[in-house]
Amino acid sequence: MVIFSLRDCPTASKIWNLLIPTDRLIRFYSSNIQEWIVSNLHNQYDICFGEAKL
Repeated sequence: MVIFSLRDCPTASKIWNLLIPTDRLIRFYSSNIQEWIVSNLHNQYDICFGEAKL
């Protein structure tokens, strides 16, 4: 349920789809919760907020 609330629900997905580069979306959505959390903590998806990259 946690992964649904943070990543997979339609509202969260809309936001992630704007922040994650297109070429990384498949990996972003296909990882399990542990991989997903670790990858996000290390910013392996190159999350970007406008001009500022995290």
